[in-house]
Amino acid sequence: MKSFKEYVCEKHKNNAIRAIEETQWDYFITLPFSKKITSESKINLVLINFRNRLNTGLFGSSIRKKVAMFPIIDELTPNGQQELL
Repeated sequence: MKSFKEYVCEKHKNNAIRAIEETQWDYFITLPFSKKITSESKINLVLINFRNRLNTGLFGSSIRKKVAMFPIIDELTPNGQQELL
């Protein structure tokens, strides 16, 4: 039997997968990080900086258009499968 925490985590993962599948993306990219970056807060900071630079490069100073991001942090299991964290 799953613990409440495991149940909630699995439910969030399933909802994220469903949202990704149901969204009509203009672009879908994967940004790999080196194993040296393991801190979730550091990864979020890198993504925010990337998004800000991308927005500026694509739209200039426009406040009406922005790049939407749906970041998901995953890692490879020992057998090479991807697992959402």
